[in-house]
Amino acid sequence: MTQTNTNAIIKARFKTFKQMVDSTGYNANREDAKETLISIMNDCEIELSLAEAKKQLLLKQLNYIKHLLTKIE
Repeated sequence: MTQTNTNAIIKARFKTFKQMVDSTGYNANREDAKETLISIMNDCEIELSLAEAKKQLLLKQLNYIKHLLTKIE
């Protein structure tokens, strides 16, 4: 996947996310909106942690494959 494609996907997904979050803020009373936004923030932090763990696993897998390829050569 090219960087241009990645950027386009990120832009589109963020636009959708922003619309969802903005509508939450506008369609709820102040306290409900705050609770909902905190919940969304917590979910984002969890997803980020999972993505970072997945990245570390993928890097470890790639390094192991490179190690095996070196041994074969």
